[in-house]
Amino acid sequence: MKVELLNLEKIKKTIQDCNLNLLIGSGLSSPYLSTLGNIEIFLTELEASDLDEDKKVVIRASVYKRFFDDVIKNNLNFLDTVTDKEAEKLLKNYSEFLKTINHILLSRKTTLLSKQANLFTTNIDICLEKALENSRLEFNDGFAGRFSPVFNLSNFKKTVYKTTQHFENKSEIPIFNVLKMHGSLTWKIEEEQLLLSDLSEINRVESLNFNPAVEITDESTFEEISTLPIPELVFDKDQTIENAKSFAGGYARFAIVNPNKDKFRDTVLNENYYEILRMYSNELEKENTVLFVLGFSFADEHIRNLRLRVANSNPTLNIFIICRTKRSSEKFEAVFQNSVIKNNNISCIVPPQIKCEDDEECEYKDEYSLDLTGVHQHLFSKIMDAK
Repeated sequence: MKVELLNLEKIKKTIQDCNLNLLIGSGLSSPYLSTLGNIEIFLTELEASDLDEDKKVVIRASVYKRFFDDVIKNNLNFLDTVTDKEAEKLLKNYSEFLKTINHILLSRKTTLLSKQANLFTTNIDICLEKALENSRLEFNDGFAGRFSPVFNLSNFKKTVYKTTQHFENKSEIPIFNVLKMHGSLTWKIEEEQLLLSDLSEINRVESLNFNPAVEITDESTFEEISTLPIPELVFDKDQTIENAKSFAGGYARFAIVNPNKDKFRDTVLNENYYEILRMYSNELEKENTVLFVLGFSFADEHIRNLRLRVANSNPTLNIFIICRTKRSSEKFEAVFQNSVIKNNNISCIVPPQIKCEDDEECEYKDEYSLDLTGVHQHLFSKIMDAK
């Protein structure tokens, strides 16, 4: 795998000639929405441990509560950003980013490629859909129907044309396909179907007023939390267990994939995950395709292994992993250090480096960060301006 400085001309030419795909992870919405951090490790090790079942129940609910507080609950603020300027800023950044992608699709010179961009994401939040809606951009989230919209993969990949009233000139409208691999807070499962839902379930879970008996921080390890004494299990065991089970039951109603190795406890989510994964594979196997990876850590083994397999089987595929900092490229190098990449078509893109001043311990540093704002300002908006 190559590590390269941002090369605008190379990426611009690739976008012009390729089917456009983006793989978006939680890092793109950070720090407003937290990344998984050690949550997946905790849940995976918890299920494999020989801890007392009562303690497992309490720890599991406490981990869910951390994820609920750091990620799920904040989604309510995207519906009304008046009182939360950080939520407003994040949505605005997403909107500007997506409008730029839309402009690039609209102005591409080739007529052989459709004006579509596939947004594959493991995020369960509503950032993409809300930003697309706020920007009045055409998008497809897989649902069809007005009163009880139902999810089906056949609803994707539909081309949209607009015809002028007087002369009936027809032109293709750019459209975004939003494919949520790990489910969504706007999904609900009824009678073995995925239906579109509002965010009212968040308020219902919040109303349970669950106070976790185990405090989990970014610095916590599973060994620490598993050996901590839980006084509530001694002095108020029945109530503690009941509260934990009640919260976990409410949390389980979210149609999302839990962040642990044993992800799939629901057949509907399982089937849709692998169907979307199959579509992800099919899109990357197309001739002349590009995939931009943004804010994604490749913790999901299925996605990581699939990406490597397709990269080796499709020499016309280009994969650009956009690294927020040059140092962050090291973790991707570590993930793929033992992998064979036959076609040399996976690149880690890092920010330009400038010489440090007045710092003896630093020789070079990033000129800017390739976070959501940086990717928009220093990459895609410059490609748009250059057209």
